[in-house]
Amino acid sequence: MHRIEAIQKLLGIKDVVYELLDWIEHVTDEEFEAYCSLAEPLPEDILQKIESFQHLSCDFNGHCTDLLQRLSLLCGAHGTCSE
Repeated sequence: MHRIEAIQKLLGIKDVVYELLDWIEHVTDEEFEAYCSLAEPLPEDILQKIESFQHLSCDFNGHCTDLLQRLSLLCGAHGTCSE
């Protein structure tokens, strides 16, 4: 994967994450709990965003496996990624 292609894929992931964050900031705790427990179905547009996130993440992961494995090792060695 070329660097520009990786940037484009990550920007796509970022956009979907921001859309999901915008949604989650505007639901109540009760609504969110109902969605997570599957007591209420998620809105169709949110399901599509979650599917898009999963697809984009898997696509990126499929092209950058070595990098992601190294990050995982780094995070595992230090306990958290923020250290």
